[in-house]
Amino acid sequence: MHMTELHGQQLVLRLLTESDLPDLLRVYQATPDYFGLAGPTSADVWQQWHLAQITPGRQLFGIYHRDVRQYIGAADVQIGVPQPETAALWILIESRWQHQGYAQECIAILEQWLISVQGVESLCAIASRTETSLRFLELQGFRETDTPAVAPVGSEPAFWMCW
Repeated sequence: MHMTELHGQQLVLRLLTESDLPDLLRVYQATPDYFGLAGPTSADVWQQWHLAQITPGRQLFGIYHRDVRQYIGAADVQIGVPQPETAALWILIESRWQHQGYAQECIAILEQWLISVQGVESLCAIASRTETSLRFLELQGFRETDTPAVAPVGSEPAFWMCW
């Protein structure tokens, strides 16, 4: 049983445990359009999870699809970054589940939780320079900044997009 769960219509965001890391690695390996063909290793995934455990305000959620009963993505969230009143989001949906509204539902779930429960005033996203990512985040109300950001896993160049 997962201690922290956030529920949406089709998705459940579950705080990941160490035993969930093989599922997270599978999701990352099934998303070569973001990571490239090599993708992250199990050590990279463990490092991302470990940093979420020891960093105040940071949480790593698995995006679980109720109907297919499996993880289809991840959401790395850090409260108080890049500004004290904001929260940083990094969301990845496995390639075969993209363009079906799941990232949008995930943002809505996190927005409700972060603003009403955690007291966050605004959201920022860690974005990559892919056309799909930029277009999606712009449609969600995020605006591009010139400020570089560091993605929680992988080595893709990233930057902040904020409300």
